[in-house]
Amino acid sequence: MKTKKRCPKCESTQIVQLAGESFMSKIYPFGLHDTGYSKVSRFACTDCGFVEEYLVDPEELAELKKRLE
Repeated sequence: MKTKKRCPKCESTQIVQLAGESFMSKIYPFGLHDTGYSKVSRFACTDCGFVEEYLVDPEELAELKKRLE
């Protein structure tokens, strides 16, 4: 959704980025000061309501990748 601007569920092109950055709970200790929360950007399909979230912080992405190796 983020790059293709198309909903993977219903194929609609009616995609919006939800305003601002929000926080997302995690099930593993990772994120801002290992609180379990990370900043994400959210995209939503206005036809079916499907929502995708993407981690915003490149450092968190690098740390996650490192932990999974």
